[in-house]
Amino acid sequence: MKPINCDLHDYLEIACVYKIQVHLTLTNGECYNGVPVATRVNAQREECLQFLLDSGNEPIDIPFYMLEKMNAIAPSIHFSTVTFTESHC
Repeated sequence: MKPINCDLHDYLEIACVYKIQVHLTLTNGECYNGVPVATRVNAQREECLQFLLDSGNEPIDIPFYMLEKMNAIAPSIHFSTVTFTESHC
């Protein structure tokens, strides 16, 4: 898998540090609302976003290559929308 751009990685780190509630859109069309917790490498050696769903108690790992778009739900001085891949629509 190709690593994501450093600037995009920085936005993920900012979302984690400031606990910004976001809406994630994945490349497979799935969408999630929640809070990014950390970035990490999973057991398959994929770079992932550890993400706590609004509806869950345990964080899930979302591989970076699956990220399409991240939207801040509440207004944020750090970002409003971050696009990781070109839209397929």
